[in-house]
Amino acid sequence: MENISMAVLRAFDLKCISAVKHKAGFVCKTDIGRVSVLRAPQEPARIWFRYNVKEHLHRCGFESAGRLFLSAEGEPFAACEGERFVVTPCPPHRESSFANAEEWWQVVRTVARMHLACKDMELPPVPPYAGAVPSARGQADANALSSYKRRILKKGKYSEFDILFLRTFDEQMAALAQWQAAVAAPDFAAQMGEGRSVCHNLLKEENMLVAADGAVMMRNFSECAPGHFVMDLAALVKRYMKALPSAPVALDEVLALYDRENPLRGESLAFLRAALAFPDKYIKLCTQYYERNRTWTPGAFISRMEELTRGMETGKAYLQASKALF
Repeated sequence: MENISMAVLRAFDLKCISAVKHKAGFVCKTDIGRVSVLRAPQEPARIWFRYNVKEHLHRCGFESAGRLFLSAEGEPFAACEGERFVVTPCPPHRESSFANAEEWWQVVRTVARMHLACKDMELPPVPPYAGAVPSARGQADANALSSYKRRILKKGKYSEFDILFLRTFDEQMAALAQWQAAVAAPDFAAQMGEGRSVCHNLLKEENMLVAADGAVMMRNFSECAPGHFVMDLAALVKRYMKALPSAPVALDEVLALYDRENPLRGESLAFLRAALAFPDKYIKLCTQYYERNRTWTPGAFISRMEELTRGMETGKAYLQASKALF
């Protein structure tokens, strides 16, 4: 497998000294330092979009996003054994911890600066990213959840997963209704236009690296796409709620910090409130279970639903403490 990393690096005029394989590709020591050789299953247009976003960020003075190398042929990727690969610097950073207040502050500040740098960016054509704005999914998701409930009630015999689903059904349907009302508002399209930026779409601890001086480096722009920055902010806050420490940073403080870097208008806060309520993880888990027409419940599904339910309760209390949103 190391032959792949060597072949890819040759396409970028780099000499491979050593390579260590991991699930996404390789970390290689080269004649110019450590780099990552990563699989890029996306089509060329999306890889070019990713390259152009990073170049735009650096032109705007935002240096917290690792750039993609260009191959000898002038492409931000190289093909090897039927797959596409990209090459990017591999700095000596570690994964961030959202439970660490100082690191969380830096993450929020970095994400806000990225969104601001990409506002009104002249975006090249790119295939749509299905998860960026789930406006079209609202009714379809509501219909799917309702159909699962009818199926459960019809069979009359409940599994443990069914019971957990029924207990949370009304609350999740209400959250979906809140989202549908938000996207149906007359000024929704205007909000989407004014909030136009580039969403990272993968804002996780492992993609927010921390340097020795505390600076945060963003990586893995493989799913970045045009979108309303609030969707990215909502995903980031949800991720924080999943790792919520015993003494969490209040949401209003988080929003105030973000606002100082990238101003949040009142309409954006209303949109954020609805986006935070959107039960994407709940819908995904239920779909995985019920679309497979299971007649039994593996323990993993029950554990995931129990964990999700606990997280929803904790998250709801965290959100409701916000004076800015409620």
